[in-house]
Amino acid sequence: IGIRGATAFNRWRFVRSGDRTEIEVRPAVETNDAEVLRGMTVAGAGLTVLPDYLAEEDLAAGRLVRILDSWALSRVPVYAVYASTAGLPRAAREWIRAMKNALSAQAPRSETPRSLRRAASHRVVRQSRAH
Repeated sequence: IGIRGATAFNRWRFVRSGDRTEIEVRPAVETNDAEVLRGMTVAGAGLTVLPDYLAEEDLAAGRLVRILDSWALSRVPVYAVYASTAGLPRAAREWIRAMKNALSAQAPRSETPRSLRRAASHRVVRQSRAH
């Protein structure tokens, strides 16, 4: 199951102990809504990549299971785009700093809010056979 229009997710890039592999994904079903993507996966429509924060409740309840858990997904670039730092509200600057920390492999995790740390991690999941 894929995200419509997200060409960055047409290839799943995995890393494990220095080994890298890439899989081209041709989703049979696509959506532009991450909650719909989660729901379709829980319903058994296929497998997908979900951010941890979206999958954690279903994983804990056994509705979803992680697959390829020994492999890590490569990071996808994320950009904060704004016209100028002049006049940028403090809250926006703090949010950008927190997101940079959350998405940086070198960032001190203690400086990153827990909710953002979860948002920075993704897993390949499928429906649990038990549900």
